[in-house]
Amino acid sequence: MKIKYYTAPCGAGKSYQAATRMINTPGRYIVVRDRVEAIAEYQTQLYGMAVAANVDVRIHSIVATKGQSVRLNVEEIPDKYNVHHAIILITHKALMMCDFSGFAGWSIIIDETPVVIDRQDLQTSQSRAFFEANYELENIKNDKDKPSGWSGVTLSKAGWDMAPADFENDDCFRMLRVFHERVTAASTLPESATQRMARRSVDEVHRAVIGSLDEWSDMDDGRRWTWWSLWSPKQLKAFDSVEFMANAFDKSMTFEVLRNFNRDIEWIEVPLSAGRKFENRKVVVRHYTDSHVATATLFDTEKGQGYLNAIAKHQAKDRQIWMTNDRHADALSEMGGLKLKPHQAGSNQYADQHAATCIYAVKPSSETRAMMHLLGVDPSVWTRSYEHEAILQFVNRTSIRDPQSTATVTFTVYDKEQADYLASYFRDQPHCEVSVEMIDLGFAHVKRTKAGVAPRVLTVDEAEAKREARKAQKTEAQRKRREALKPKPTE
Repeated sequence: MKIKYYTAPCGAGKSYQAATRMINTPGRYIVVRDRVEAIAEYQTQLYGMAVAANVDVRIHSIVATKGQSVRLNVEEIPDKYNVHHAIILITHKALMMCDFSGFAGWSIIIDETPVVIDRQDLQTSQSRAFFEANYELENIKNDKDKPSGWSGVTLSKAGWDMAPADFENDDCFRMLRVFHERVTAASTLPESATQRMARRSVDEVHRAVIGSLDEWSDMDDGRRWTWWSLWSPKQLKAFDSVEFMANAFDKSMTFEVLRNFNRDIEWIEVPLSAGRKFENRKVVVRHYTDSHVATATLFDTEKGQGYLNAIAKHQAKDRQIWMTNDRHADALSEMGGLKLKPHQAGSNQYADQHAATCIYAVKPSSETRAMMHLLGVDPSVWTRSYEHEAILQFVNRTSIRDPQSTATVTFTVYDKEQADYLASYFRDQPHCEVSVEMIDLGFAHVKRTKAGVAPRVLTVDEAEAKREARKAQKTEAQRKRREALKPKPTE
């Protein structure tokens, strides 16, 4: 299988060039975008281009609508739109959950980097019997050939008799529907599988589900456990062509994980020339600290809230767009400008703005760092993909994407690490003259040595000791419960 990915900076016109190609080259295309708003904006652009070019093309979008099944509507596309020229837009979420085995003769273009790992934290101490009956665990061993605390999850023979709808119709188990879907995709089809799964073959198993359990009895003590699921682009093998269009895609966690787990896929880099000539301009990158980094744990503290209050007051009169984590928005309520959601990739709506501020933190938890280690990915890639790239995409919604603008743009972030990421990116753009400034509001040189530091990944021996201690604790808790249930002697 071959997959193309385009390398071009934000604002270079990747989406526009793809639209031009789809309008001028008859074919059947699926376009995948991250947000419903981005789909609506792109659909309007496609309509306008088709009318201007006098091209007869079916353009349609499929998004979540009450009473409608997105999955069913997407999987029916090849039959419903079996025409000479069609462009159908869907979301990243639909990409992750739909069966595309019937899309021979179609091409798919994935705009922006999708999140390919599902995660859910569960407390299921009362459901051990259900999990033991329907799912199987296969321990993942560590370097010393001992259980790592993680196991692959697959369906048992009984598990194949359950359909996703069975979960949707049960109030207690509805939250397990996605888990069951992911495990089903990760399991080899048994000969005794029910008719509803008959169209799947062993070759179509391209997903892995991993849980933080060695055995199902580990859930008895009431602790929370985590499952992860990794999507594979092999689910798109029916398409005639598969393309990713995203800034720095080859530097993203998504690319690194997909490449590590799909060694037989050939990734083809396609340099995309800028479709527009940009006027020279100045880019000012500002940050508030050079001695600690933005973390949610810091911003949750009283001291961190004070830092956020000071930043908001400093920018109270700024004309700009800005974003932050939802839970920290109140502390920045005095911030000037227009507050937006963090994820605005692909939008041209704010190209008249010359400033943007991102007080944003997405650091990996200790559980996430352990999982990244298991996947063979440096945890720093998580921060780069989910924090730094989100900031870059946000600031690129401003006039920096306007080729004709010569106005100075000002981008403000919290820490030097974030500022350096932005500065490095824009210095690579030949039309940008970049300067970096630090603003000292009294906490610029404060070092964080306790709350706010990155969680440490345990060594193999430390992890083993922790598991043994947890098992001993569980055994003692079970003993006490049994003791409590014994009938008390009568006097």
